[in-house]
Amino acid sequence: MEKFLEILKSKLGPKGYFEDPIVMAPYLADMRGRFFGDIPIITRPKTTEEVSQIIELCNEFDVTMIPQGGNTGLCAGATPININTRKVLISLSRMNKISPSKSGELYLEVEAGSTLKSVQMMADNMGLIFPLSLASEGSCQIGGNISTNAGGTHVLKYGTMRSLVLGLEVVLPNGQIWNGASSLLKNTAGYDLKQFFIGAEGTLGIVTSATLKLFPKPKGVATLLLGANDLQSLVNTYNTLKLELGEDITAFEVFPDNALNFVIKHIPDTRKPFDKATTWYGLVEIWGNDTDDQILEKILLPIEKLINSNQILSAIAASTISQREKFWKLRESLSEAQRIEGASIKNDISISPNLIGEFTEITSKEILAYMPEIRLTPFGHAGDGNLHFNLMQPKGMEQKEFLKHEQTLQNIVNIRVTEMRGSISAEHGIGRIKKEALIQHLDPIAYELMKTIKNAIDPKSLMNPGVLF
Repeated sequence: MEKFLEILKSKLGPKGYFEDPIVMAPYLADMRGRFFGDIPIITRPKTTEEVSQIIELCNEFDVTMIPQGGNTGLCAGATPININTRKVLISLSRMNKISPSKSGELYLEVEAGSTLKSVQMMADNMGLIFPLSLASEGSCQIGGNISTNAGGTHVLKYGTMRSLVLGLEVVLPNGQIWNGASSLLKNTAGYDLKQFFIGAEGTLGIVTSATLKLFPKPKGVATLLLGANDLQSLVNTYNTLKLELGEDITAFEVFPDNALNFVIKHIPDTRKPFDKATTWYGLVEIWGNDTDDQILEKILLPIEKLINSNQILSAIAASTISQREKFWKLRESLSEAQRIEGASIKNDISISPNLIGEFTEITSKEILAYMPEIRLTPFGHAGDGNLHFNLMQPKGMEQKEFLKHEQTLQNIVNIRVTEMRGSISAEHGIGRIKKEALIQHLDPIAYELMKTIKNAIDPKSLMNPGVLF
């Protein structure tokens, strides 16, 4: 290992790595502060060729590699825990170049270390949009978004990251560089190889750059907050609005009143949107080619009918950009408010949108039967069936005691998800903390196919070992 580190440092130069434990500390803890790793060195390559050199050297000395983007993941997939001492962490943060396409072409060429926010801003400067939107967009990086197939709030109209990538450049586990950074919209020349690496969580190679789709800016936007007595009423509301507005519905988010209470308690400049008691809230946003007023006019008639039929209790439309931002602040502050409130056991699940209400009702009863004082705070992207079925630490219970029940509580959720033919991971990935659940709940043939692909591309298992498998 000493010889390896000596050669590695000479190849990268003083700007290409650091060893100071204080400087390295933020890279070695997961975002939630629950897992902590160790590493002898963190490399910071500037080019794809340097990434290739690092990987070739790691192959020669049998050193394992942990790729890391913005380190905002929730499954510890980029945290070097439970790995042997022969390891390096490869941070892509210095690889952050963004190249605009030629005038009229709707794509960007982006290095993997670019933050999502910087990509959004570049698209905006071009008079276009890159539609992926996450609460962590100021710090998460495109390489990580690709490696976890990030979803976010605009999946209804634009799809997950898998739908937004035209091409990739990837350094393979043997150091070879695969240049698949195409901008083609149509290509049926064999396998679509980029899809192997999207969602692979760094286990098949390191994404160094990507060609990303851009879209025209919407001409008009309408944003509304809805109140309802139960979650199923909001699901039914979404189905009604979808028939009226189609794919112009860009987002349909849901959250319960008790989760909103945490936001009001912990996040400044937030308040309840309705005076009357409300059990569930829906946040709907429509992007279209009409003006704001025209879009709002289209949605107000079905909303009025839904209120008259008692499907929803209340509705308020944002009349200014500031009000729209305040609506979204309520939704986007949920995770931060829960973190401040106490420990939570997170479940990032996906089922058919029409089953969300039934799933929540049945699973909540099962959870409360096991732990009556637990605080249930499910929220998420109801339009695409993705719920963050979070379970909050009961008042008066110590965090360590609560987390002892994590596996049992997650099993209750995952068993119900599997019975409803859903997925135990919608957008957060598997990482290091859901590996056993993946074995239990993924189709066995699918799991074996994944292992076959892993063994074929990374036969020495040097690339992010302990993630997925």
